[in-house]
Amino acid sequence: MRMSKWMKPEPDADPIKRILTDNPEIDSVRIDKENHRLDIGFAEELPPEPELSKIDASVCRELPNPESAMHSPDLVHHETSSRLDHQHFGAAVIEFHRTDRSRPKRTVWHVLKLPRWQNRPPAKAFAPNHRKALALAGICGASAAAGYLAASHHLDPWYSGLAYLAAYVSGGWYATREVFQELRKGRIDVHFLMIVVAIGALLVSAQTEGAILLFLFSLSGGLEQFAHYRTQKSIGSLLKDAPKRAIRRGRHADSSRQLASERADRN
Repeated sequence: MRMSKWMKPEPDADPIKRILTDNPEIDSVRIDKENHRLDIGFAEELPPEPELSKIDASVCRELPNPESAMHSPDLVHHETSSRLDHQHFGAAVIEFHRTDRSRPKRTVWHVLKLPRWQNRPPAKAFAPNHRKALALAGICGASAAAGYLAASHHLDPWYSGLAYLAAYVSGGWYATREVFQELRKGRIDVHFLMIVVAIGALLVSAQTEGAILLFLFSLSGGLEQFAHYRTQKSIGSLLKDAPKRAIRRGRHADSSRQLASERADRN
């Protein structure tokens, strides 16, 4: 790996400086972007386990995204008054170390594997798009109305039969899939009862009532999906706009300190 000379850090190393300030036991911090890990260097030996756990928690709070402290080795660095230097090992590894004390003869590294946070994917099998669900509910209602009008005006039974068939298929599309999925798991829910009632209405020549039942049920399902979509969209917007850092005012009017928002809440 190519090793560059020791250089003064840029402002993106502020979280590292805070970590070293709050944890004097730490001598060095190495970030490996490719392997998604962070190594903490201690002089000569590791601290006791309880203290090491506190240091791990402090580092994770202060630097939830270690890649934010990374920059290109080819970046032009400007001299600063910081007591922190850094060194690049290729483009994916960067190591920060103190300059306010002599370098230890031996550095013991502690590997801190960072968690990979990932939102749980939504269930795709039976969570229909609200637009499709509402469209099928509309088809079901229109077909039920067409079947009722065709039967009341004594038109050819084929007209009313096709209209009711379209109402049953569109109104029970998602509900039937949900029933089969739950039956494989040995469970019976409200969808099963609704399908049984609709089929029973068909068997006793009450097609209109069965179609209306399916229309109301599919409409409620579509509206539920729409409400769920709006709620997820609103929560996502709030999380996106939430500040990642907060400024904590000190005792003196001219003193302040920038902290991770989670840490500012706990202090």
